[in-house]
Amino acid sequence: GGSEANAGNIICSSVESGVEINGGVNNTLEANWIGVDPLDVSHPNSSGGVTLFGGASGNKIGNTAGAGNIIRRNSGFGVLVNGPTTTNNTIRFNSISNNTSGGISLLNGANGNTASPQITGIGSAFGTAPALALVDLYVD
Repeated sequence: GGSEANAGNIICSSVESGVEINGGVNNTLEANWIGVDPLDVSHPNSSGGVTLFGGASGNKIGNTAGAGNIIRRNSGFGVLVNGPTTTNNTIRFNSISNNTSGGISLLNGANGNTASPQITGIGSAFGTAPALALVDLYVD
């Protein structure tokens, strides 16, 4: 994928996660269709959409407004970040929905045990988030 027009890949029907970053550093994953095709037809990946583990660090899952990934209808999580040495990964500008285990999951100390933001109201959004966190809200 990439931020240029038509640069994205269709990543689907894998017996594992659609994308696995094992120990990778400073990778950017953007503008891809993960679990569906551009016509929004389901082709789920068996173990989730994107998995970062094994000390993966500094990776950007979605990085540029308008060039986020479509991560939809995968078995498992949309994005799974796993392990205490898997840190400083950014997940922004993506459309993540209808994955069987949820959207984004941080397991086993990933990203420094960063707490998920808690949206507690609608209208003007309000809630809590960790210090220095960026929280993006999107509407389909």
